Amino acid sequence: MIFDLHKEPPNCIIEKSTDVCIIGGGTAGIYLAQALHKKNINTILIELGGNSSIDADSAFQKPKFTATHYSGASLGRVAGLGGTSAKWGGQMISLSNSDFLNKNSLNENAAWPINSKDLHKYYEKVLNTLKMNDTKAYSFNNNKTAKLISRSLLGDTFNLRSSSWIPFRKRNFAKNFHSIMKNSKNLEVWINTQFKSMVDAKWIGPSLQSLSFSGKNNRSLVVSSKLFVFTMGALESTRHILPLTKKDSFKGELSTPFCDHISTSVGQLNIKNRAQFLEYFSPFYVGGIMRSMRFELNSVSQDRLMTSSAFVHFISVQKDGSALSIIRNLVRKLQGEKIKFDATHVNLFSILKDMLLIIYWRIFRKKLILNHGGSIEIVIDIEQRPNQINRISSATNNLKLHWRVSEKDKSNVRKTAQAFMSGWSSSKELLDLADVVIYPESELNVANYYDVYHPTGSLPFGNSSDSSVLNQNLRVWETSNLYVSSTAIFPTGGSANPGLTHLALTERLCDHISSKVLTTKTTKD
Repeated sequence: MIFDLHKEPPNCIIEKSTDVCIIGGGTAGIYLAQALHKKNINTILIELGGNSSIDADSAFQKPKFTATHYSGASLGRVAGLGGTSAKWGGQMISLSNSDFLNKNSLNENAAWPINSKDLHKYYEKVLNTLKMNDTKAYSFNNNKTAKLISRSLLGDTFNLRSSSWIPFRKRNFAKNFHSIMKNSKNLEVWINTQFKSMVDAKWIGPSLQSLSFSGKNNRSLVVSSKLFVFTMGALESTRHILPLTKKDSFKGELSTPFCDHISTSVGQLNIKNRAQFLEYFSPFYVGGIMRSMRFELNSVSQDRLMTSSAFVHFISVQKDGSALSIIRNLVRKLQGEKIKFDATHVNLFSILKDMLLIIYWRIFRKKLILNHGGSIEIVIDIEQRPNQINRISSATNNLKLHWRVSEKDKSNVRKTAQAFMSGWSSSKELLDLADVVIYPESELNVANYYDVYHPTGSLPFGNSSDSSVLNQNLRVWETSNLYVSSTAIFPTGGSANPGLTHLALTERLCDHISSKVLTTKTTKD
């Protein structure tokens, strides 16, 4: 059932009791709620916003930036049921095996407490839930593009992997799981219900007993629960959880490191044989699910180059008013994102011609054609490693963000770009398709480096309270029944796009809640 606190009587105080209270109705919150619903566990899901998405500047307290502006704090946050799933791309790819082995540069004990194999069954559960599993067991290793790369030195430096994209009609979790939220007898969803701070929280020792929420006109909701899970975004979950920890202060402030992925356009492809290039590198469809390719810097090359995780991918430059740009804006609007259409550059004849070409490639070649007439950029995404400079500080329940792109980050980008160009240029087959042109270092200026709204590392989970904020099961060490599921829990960012790994960890948390906690009638791990 979905309830709106704004529609309850003014000055009311509503009291509820449940097994699990989830705070944050975004991607992780809705996913966890539907997973608990399957296990018949009584759950209350709390969301700050309503049914429509609200941008960060309108919904959240603005953080203070003490270095460069961190876009993930504004463009990367969304309130409203569904959260960032109302605007995300929905790219699903697991972290690579080596990502789980990377050490935290600040503390080598702050490493992943699990390995990639521990999440395999949960990846499967997530993909099954999203109806994205490949029933025909398609092998990307047999793809002709993979074979082409394996015949080049590029294959010695990079692993070619494919990521899957959630279909547009399913990307907004508020729409995808609406039926469950509306009709479930063991799930209550409360919208327009704000959680402000832990000040009014009720505790018995380390056990959280209840949290208070508010709405307009002095409306209040008080929830008592056996377990509480914070699933709001990384910055918000850090803001509320950090004051509960007993970590040492940094320069007199309670703070914790955080990082993101850095994305940069490093050059272009000069296409020689466009038809063959599109055949090899356009996104393709398997079982109705679109997949795209990326070149991931392998672990041996990371050690050799002394760099962090990184991957290279191609982006087609879309002209304003092109058929593909119009289609993308339309489906993003249907997804729930606020998009304004500009008809200034629309050419109906050109759109019709492009539409026919797109349909032909989709039906007969099972591919999404890249911009067939425009330029194709080479884009590199790198992992930032946790450091003492990029930090979140929490003082009097406010956020202060000190974040910037370091010289080490820029160096990692340049090393990856040179490795890609060298590998590509070593193959005559690849050179017959296109030349790689890397921009001069002078053109890779600060404005060309940007975060991609993947904040991680501020509430890492681990095996020791000395090196992590959460235990292996995502419980706050200092409490007995308070858990967190946001990308803040990642000890390191790894290769980009944390969505699938985050959902797998959320599915794993659901198993822990049901089999290790509630069924044994105890909230102690």
